[in-house]
Amino acid sequence: MRFEFKLPDLAEGMVEGEIVSWLVEAGAALKEEQPVLEVMTDKATVVISSPHAGNLLETCYEAGDIAEVGSVLFVLDVEGAGEAPAADEAPAAAEETQPLPKPRQPKKSGVSSETQPYGGPDVRDAATAPTAPVPVAPVPRGSGKVLATPATRRLARELGVDIGRVTGTGPAGRVEKGDVRAFSQGG
Repeated sequence: MRFEFKLPDLAEGMVEGEIVSWLVEAGAALKEEQPVLEVMTDKATVVISSPHAGNLLETCYEAGDIAEVGSVLFVLDVEGAGEAPAADEAPAAAEETQPLPKPRQPKKSGVSSETQPYGGPDVRDAATAPTAPVPVAPVPRGSGKVLATPATRRLARELGVDIGRVTGTGPAGRVEKGDVRAFSQGG
């Protein structure tokens, strides 16, 4: 059965993502949850895995292309799925599926932080405690990859700037929109 994988909304407000690289070639046999490609959003680079086992029939974008949320990224020939149900069988199949159970909510202990004995752990504080930031190593120049968001890359294309020549001032050497604008103005 043919399965079209569409770019999901990976983050709030996300409208597009840049295809960073394909981790498998068209025609390859895939296992369920096998990494297929990397997509860069405005906030992170995400590895997308195959939702089903099967053969990768087609890749719809090349590395460096911008894909909109909801557009088909790749097409799988899903193994063992058989033929797609006929139009009159589809509603019956949908009725057979059961809703997912709701996640269980943790029980409240009734112990407030004011009544907690001195030195005793307060699980609410531990669960919401901020974690230390993880240091990000800068991407070395000449590695072929420039750290920039798709919006920054689009701005560079619009201004005719080779983003590989721009020195990034953002975290971990990330090229920001201001860096591209300054470079295009000779700064």
